Amino acid sequence: KQTRFLIVFLPYASLIAAYGFYYSFLNSKKDRIRVLITIVFIISLVGIISRDLNYYNWRVKEELPIVRDYYKFFEGKETKGPILTTDPVPVVYIDAKFIPFYFSVELGHKIYMSNKDDAFAVIFSPESFYCTKDDTKCKSELKELSSSIEKDNEIIFSRRYNPFKSINLFFQYFSHPLYMNIIFKRF
Repeated sequence: KQTRFLIVFLPYASLIAAYGFYYSFLNSKKDRIRVLITIVFIISLVGIISRDLNYYNWRVKEELPIVRDYYKFFEGKETKGPILTTDPVPVVYIDAKFIPFYFSVELGHKIYMSNKDDAFAVIFSPESFYCTKDDTKCKSELKELSSSIEKDNEIIFSRRYNPFKSINLFFQYFSHPLYMNIIFKRF
């Protein structure tokens, strides 16, 4: 049903093709055929390698705004506790303890409630939780989670980077000059 399952047979197909190529090369009686087989092999190899080289250079060289502004937001800042997150990507850029709560809305609510008092910050993106169109329970739990996060913390960073992902950072304790719309939590 899906082409990715054919990858299992790729090594066997490669071995059969290599054996066929080797057999054709050895059993050809004319040198012209051997030269033709060698040229076809080299052209195929150049095509495959050039395609792979293009694949490895697909990333942009400059740092994207989402990396600079959002993923590296805590870089160089002292974190005084764990960071609750619905996005695992900032873990790559920051040396801090992250507690994920993106598994499900129900589990996320439990994790948030049990860790909110010790958390230094909360990274919350509602798009991290999947609710089907007809699942009113999931949607109401997500609204409840969003409102409790907004009630317990104050937004210090909020931006939409594409039509599908909005990002909100909430801080409990943070003593750094204001960035964008950073607001400190009231006690």
